[in-house]
Amino acid sequence: KDGDDFASLDPKGAATAAPAAAPAAEAEPEAPAAEEGYYFKGWFDENLTRVDSKTIFTENTTVKALYGELLDLSYTVTFKNVDGTVLQSSAVQYGNVPVYAGDAPTLAATAQYTYTFAGWDATLIPVTEEVVYTATYDATINKYTVQFLNYDNSVLQEELLAYGTMPAYKGENPERESTVAFNYTFKGFDKTIASVVGDATYIAEFDATPVTYEVVFKNGSEILKTQYVEYGKAATAPATPMREGYVFNGWDKSFNSVKSALTVNALFTAAPKHQLIVYVDGKVEIYLTKPGLFNGLLHYLFFKMRTVKLKASHVKVSIKSEETWCLDG
Repeated sequence: KDGDDFASLDPKGAATAAPAAAPAAEAEPEAPAAEEGYYFKGWFDENLTRVDSKTIFTENTTVKALYGELLDLSYTVTFKNVDGTVLQSSAVQYGNVPVYAGDAPTLAATAQYTYTFAGWDATLIPVTEEVVYTATYDATINKYTVQFLNYDNSVLQEELLAYGTMPAYKGENPERESTVAFNYTFKGFDKTIASVVGDATYIAEFDATPVTYEVVFKNGSEILKTQYVEYGKAATAPATPMREGYVFNGWDKSFNSVKSALTVNALFTAAPKHQLIVYVDGKVEIYLTKPGLFNGLLHYLFFKMRTVKLKASHVKVSIKSEETWCLDG
């Protein structure tokens, strides 16, 4: 040092230093080349203590370049999964090709992809230093079943579509048969069609319109009223019908819950020989008959002593008798 060079250098020998003018080395000589199969281990003194630029010398010292056989070296070789998980770590002798002895690495599938082990990120080569190999994967995009169903779960359309694809219904509008109560019109599917992220089912929905039925009220051949009534609802009868010589006795069928087309006929019974009927706005308010003398007397007394207060826009009195009746007032 300080301008003096080492006197000699042998790859397997020693280098002798000249007397030092200072207690510490300022720099190490360049590492000498090693013979094939060997590697330079460093500079060492007679006590096999390593010497470097920080070593303090107190006397003349001879240092030697020491060499080791490469086959004595081993390096740590680590195999990792893509998420950093250590799959295997072992010491491998210099020059040997590392071997992965574990099961094939796996990577959990996502909604979008399924992963298949494809190998390591670098080719396995003879070891000359510490090295880390990381697993790599081939990603396959997942596919999902998308169904379009009718209201009764019959399949209208079914496809296997890749993640992220936007489904589309390509068929004719679904149909639903009418019932006695309702007609049906397709209005769409039960939810908004969205990009595929998993298996999906869309079910057809329909607007229901009540079926109406014709209800005809008749007095003999005369049509009193025609109306259209929704299934299950009641029809509304017309004003009480009249027929000369007869008394109205109701309708021939019920119309409280219409479930089909109906013709409703007025029923009548023959009127007695002696009768008095008072109609108020088309409704019978007083009805008296005289089937016999005794009953006729009672009817007369009842009627003569009865006061009826009526408020109406139209009053009709019908009297039929083979004898004389007296109306007081």
